[in-house]
Amino acid sequence: MREKLQLENLTLEWDAEDIALLRLDMPGKSANIINERLQDDLEQALDHLDLTSGLLGAVLYSAKDKIFVAGADLTQIVRTQDWSDEEIHRFCERGQRLFDRFQSSRWTTVAAIHGACVGGGLELALGCSLQIASDDRRTSLGLPETKLGLVPGWAGTVRVPRLVGLKTGIDLIAHSTLFGPEKALELGIVNRVVPRGNLISAALEMIRSDAWRELGRQRSAIQHAPCREGLDDRIALSEEWANFQGEPGGIHPFAPKVVAQHILASAESSFLDACRSEQQAMARVYGKPPSRGLLNVFFLNEHQRKSLGFYSASSDPVAPITHVAIIGAGVMGQAIARSVANGKTRVTMFDMDRGKVDLFVGAENRPDLSVAPKLADLFPCDLVLECIAEDVTAKQKLFSELATLADPATILATNTSAIGLQAIFAAVPHPERMLGIHYCHPQLMQLVEVVRHPKSSDAVVHRAVRWLQEQRKTPLVVRDSPGFVVNRVLTALIDAAVGIFEEGTPLPKIDQAIEDFGFLGGPFKIMDTIGLDTVVLAGRALASQGIQQVSPSPLLPMLVKKKRLGRKSLAGFYLYKDAQGTAEVDHELLDMIHVYQRAATNLNPQEIVERVLANMLIATGEILERHVVSSPKDIDVAVIQGLSFPAHAGGLLFWAHQADAESLSDALIWNLKRRPSLCLPRCLADWQQQREPFYQTIDGA
Repeated sequence: MREKLQLENLTLEWDAEDIALLRLDMPGKSANIINERLQDDLEQALDHLDLTSGLLGAVLYSAKDKIFVAGADLTQIVRTQDWSDEEIHRFCERGQRLFDRFQSSRWTTVAAIHGACVGGGLELALGCSLQIASDDRRTSLGLPETKLGLVPGWAGTVRVPRLVGLKTGIDLIAHSTLFGPEKALELGIVNRVVPRGNLISAALEMIRSDAWRELGRQRSAIQHAPCREGLDDRIALSEEWANFQGEPGGIHPFAPKVVAQHILASAESSFLDACRSEQQAMARVYGKPPSRGLLNVFFLNEHQRKSLGFYSASSDPVAPITHVAIIGAGVMGQAIARSVANGKTRVTMFDMDRGKVDLFVGAENRPDLSVAPKLADLFPCDLVLECIAEDVTAKQKLFSELATLADPATILATNTSAIGLQAIFAAVPHPERMLGIHYCHPQLMQLVEVVRHPKSSDAVVHRAVRWLQEQRKTPLVVRDSPGFVVNRVLTALIDAAVGIFEEGTPLPKIDQAIEDFGFLGGPFKIMDTIGLDTVVLAGRALASQGIQQVSPSPLLPMLVKKKRLGRKSLAGFYLYKDAQGTAEVDHELLDMIHVYQRAATNLNPQEIVERVLANMLIATGEILERHVVSSPKDIDVAVIQGLSFPAHAGGLLFWAHQADAESLSDALIWNLKRRPSLCLPRCLADWQQQREPFYQTIDGA
């Protein structure tokens, strides 16, 4: 009987005397990841097998319940962002050489895949002679590196296009596509799909089959040969990818274009030369700004999964929210109703304008969406969400009435974006059942701020969080403060944009600069979407609570007076053919509002972005000093998932740490001069002086 080999992350056992079983199991971790220690273990196991006589094959599989191999160790990549090109080439070369040993050995290797097999994990699996996958829903495959601003670096860009064809291969890799086992079988990425319980026995059967072993040799030959496509196909693909601009709010074009260029340039090359080209492609993206930012977003998402702000997760059962009442059928009330009514949650709406709510519900024509003729007809329900205008007196009156109608177990929530909860709920009994549920943009944005009233009970917060998670939203639990997080930062964005306009920069140029930076819309288009009347009301509410970054410009009130309210009136800063139409420049308006420009300073796009983001940064400092969030990382989660801050910039605080110190200081000073009553928050002043990592400065880590 052959001896078992026990390594740190890998166990080598035997099926009979001629097939090795290589079980991957990183101790103390829920996932296997490829780091230097696992690579050491794989090399040692291969060295051992190379010296073994009578070996027919080996099966590589994972002991983890949900993961085959989750990819490369991203903490190592973050630590090595300043590597030289030579160091990056060596990093890639080691993995390329190691994984190819599985395929180039004299015996057959089968990757038995169950669970996530992504990034470096798929590259390892493809290095084997054959691949078999479980039909479990947890099994997924793909090369998602471009989402991190990277390219696959362990021969994934060489093997995949040679297996599935150039066009399909580039599409899969450049778009970071993940797919299930059946799609993997259809593509030719795996050779068999079987029930999980049969995975190892089927892999052993493949190794003992002459036909399967021959197929393994053929697949190896295909992967080591040039691609089959002709010159015309490669030229067409080159033109297509040369014009790739990314996706609004989605994948950044830098890494996808690099990976497409490399694959096409090395399509006729030998396997070894194509691998060298892949090393060079990795060096082009590794440590570059888009990758740094996207890697930070990955770890922000990890942070968000573990921490939802001022909230302690509980496994205690909670009463489900299945019936929601929405009061107010304006733009936001309607958008929330569309988002919430999903079959599992029934929505009843009420509005003082019965015609408006009847028209909306009738047009939607959904069985889970209905109208309440009177306020009392909303009850019983599990949650009431108020979406009326930003008028504190009106909200106070409404909740006083709701408190008399609602059962004590009914959650009373406001979707206010600007008014503090303590003002709204000041005289309402049972404050433990009250909170804010602020949808940033129900259709476009994932983030929902769950705002804790000082007396909100943990049980009520937990119930709301669980419900939002069931809707696939990202809840962030924050403390009560004017504007909370998203609208406090949005106010600063708008304030700076109006200030830049007043000093002479054309309005469309400001929007274009912010959109080119990566936001889904510029500040003036954002205001049109919100509604200029709502922006004015929210601004006044924030100003009344001491927020200084609220533009006193007469520009917005003038437009509201002229009934130019934005998309909902088909005219605001722009013109619209319908409420969902494209914003069109209104040259007559631009001529008319020119009188509101008191200077003639025409900034370049970089200056526009820096001044806008610097003002947002000042607001962020105030949020941190008021302890509205539990961690600075919550700020970056909020601006990315609630304000469409571009992921490739890593978040507002991350961007600020990467920014040129002198340019950022100039932008901060410009904003402070515009608002003499503003002070630079202490946390920002200390950070600017010391230039320490901002997250560490705030966290004290």
